Amino acid sequence: MAAIINEDGIAAFAAVRAFGRGEVVGPVVAQDRDQARALIAFILSGMQGRFVRIDIPEDAGLSPFLEELGLAHVGGPIAMLRGESNIPGSTNARIFALASQALG
Repeated sequence: MAAIINEDGIAAFAAVRAFGRGEVVGPVVAQDRDQARALIAFILSGMQGRFVRIDIPEDAGLSPFLEELGLAHVGGPIAMLRGESNIPGSTNARIFALASQALG
């Protein structure tokens, strides 16, 4: 788990968990792409040589960044939602990586 904390509390966070042959990073919830990149880079910095998966929505805009870090693009999940796409209780946070394809 990693978080960006400011004077108001947690501004962004990312989780990592065991999954299949390795680990999956997600969810990554941040206010902007720069925060999401910083969290992902921090988590991946300790995972060299391990199998890692990150499921990102198409509109996250992180594919080139992840490819620069050595992750291969092998497909993309379709994030399905009902109602508002905002994070409850937040005016500007969004999901940059899914917790899992089953959960979103």
